[in-house]
Amino acid sequence: MDLEFLFDIVCPYAWMAATQIDGLAARTGARLVWRPVLLGGMLKALGEEGGLPRSSTWSPAREEMGRLDVERMARLRGLPYQRNPAHPVRTLEAMRLLQATDEPLRGRLALRLFEAIHVQGLDLSDRDILASLAAEQGQTLDPIDRPATKAALRASTEAALEEGVFGVPTFRAQGRFWWGADRMHLVEAALRGHRTRARAPVDLQGHGAVPVSPAMAPPPARVEVFHDIASPYSYLGFTQIEGLARAHGAELVWRPMLLGALFRQIGTPNVPIAAMNASRARYLAQDLADHAAWWDVPFAFPSCFPVRTVLAMRVCLAEPRAAAPLYEALWVHDRDVSRPEVVAAVLAEHGLSPTLLQAAETEAIKAQLQANTERAVQLGACGAPSFFVESRDRPGILIWGQDRLDLLGACLDGWRPQA
Repeated sequence: MDLEFLFDIVCPYAWMAATQIDGLAARTGARLVWRPVLLGGMLKALGEEGGLPRSSTWSPAREEMGRLDVERMARLRGLPYQRNPAHPVRTLEAMRLLQATDEPLRGRLALRLFEAIHVQGLDLSDRDILASLAAEQGQTLDPIDRPATKAALRASTEAALEEGVFGVPTFRAQGRFWWGADRMHLVEAALRGHRTRARAPVDLQGHGAVPVSPAMAPPPARVEVFHDIASPYSYLGFTQIEGLARAHGAELVWRPMLLGALFRQIGTPNVPIAAMNASRARYLAQDLADHAAWWDVPFAFPSCFPVRTVLAMRVCLAEPRAAAPLYEALWVHDRDVSRPEVVAAVLAEHGLSPTLLQAAETEAIKAQLQANTERAVQLGACGAPSFFVESRDRPGILIWGQDRLDLLGACLDGWRPQA
């Protein structure tokens, strides 16, 4: 069984994955194939920059969260990441060198070049620096100007695009692919014959967890949960956060908010999925299904999406117990929770008072929902779910995404990224 690792050394997340990919292949008995591609060429072909059409830009909040996330995920893995002052470094010639290098040397050389960019801060567009690094592995730069090398790297990139790949790191096996260093547990689980976390081998159930010394007795933590039923990832995070909080003895404070209003304030497209290219949108559907399977929760993308959730979020603010059935109504049973009669029916089915609909129209509830959204903006949130963790003797930290629950768990154990 082959496991293809598609990478470009310019990407710090690809570097993180590269440090773990050999171990993943060994544990699953897969034959690892390091496959160079040009990330810049992919984005250009897709008309994208950073995951959005060139006509759009990420908001400052999204840019800052991205910067912080790279640093945090590197620290979580124990990697000495330093943002390269020339980021994004031009890697075309380095990637041609890797294309011309055969296995198993290609993997070793790739790791050395990743380190040069993301730890040492070197500029690999400087041929003298690249030649020196190549020489460490007994290589020269002779092949990088050959037409055959250039054509092979272009062909690898174009083939990836034809397969539906839109970024790096990407892992291909069993006739499908996974994107992202934070999806490696899903790759490994699939290769080992498991999709559900509870049934996965023990060493996968706690993937990404940070060992905490017994001397590091974590102080009691408080987690503000900013969520909106409008988001499928908010639904997935919602299904897990109470269990995680119980396991860590943390207090949850629910902060229903309006995701659309947050997006408008920070300058993000109102429906980000609609702004994605077709390949990324198709992958998102697969990714949601993968995570629903991993967490072993029911999920079906609703026909009424995108849905207006103002009423539903006001009801959740008036009665937090309404959130679970309303999430389930939309993301499991395809019920349009923008409609008052649907919300009323869901409340009745779960023994909740119909007077919540009247409570949702009060000025106090409206003002509080707006205040929650404003607080999310002020904290730097750029999506849902977002978690703000506070504890005694620890600085507060904002975490974004249901795919960062391992990071949240580490913070509840007392871990914090280095300044």
